Amino acid sequence: PEAPGLSDRDRRKGRMLACQSVPAGDAHIRLRLHPQAEPATRPARHGATLVASRQITHDIREFVLRTDAPADFRPGQYALLALPGLDRERAYSMANLPNAAGEWHFRIRKVAGGGATTLFERLAIGATVGLDGPYGLAHLRTDSPRDIVCIAGGSGLAPMLSVTRGVAASPALAGRRVDFFYGGRTPADLCGEPDLAT
Repeated sequence: PEAPGLSDRDRRKGRMLACQSVPAGDAHIRLRLHPQAEPATRPARHGATLVASRQITHDIREFVLRTDAPADFRPGQYALLALPGLDRERAYSMANLPNAAGEWHFRIRKVAGGGATTLFERLAIGATVGLDGPYGLAHLRTDSPRDIVCIAGGSGLAPMLSVTRGVAASPALAGRRVDFFYGGRTPADLCGEPDLAT
């Protein structure tokens, strides 16, 4: 009730934070988006088929999903994946680039007792999952002259790979400097060097 997001004036006007509110009935929501917050690609729901998977490190595996529609997203964005038997969707960033073939590459770290990672480990090639996306505003922008710094650890490598691959594939970004930092607790946790070399 004393959330710092509300001023005394907001409280006097009866305003509440949406993140602390539960509608008791039908709700009408009005919002204004700044142009930079409007999605470049509107999210869409797809059925996606698992077409490949490979082990990246001792606890990270890459899963390649294919949809019937092209994989249209900005490097650095994420999608929500729905697996049979999972109570809710999980968000994972894409590691690849947008493509007409409809391939979405996700690097997922195995978490002990994690519901999603346990179900992913059991998925067989040909299994179908729900894919909803793309989402996120932290993506590669081609209209900025600024250098790029990518910092990641673990499966956080996925969106940074996508961004770096996007820079390499875009003639408009030729000459932009990219600094890439990737960390792990042990040498066994490190990966990505072969991906960055290509």
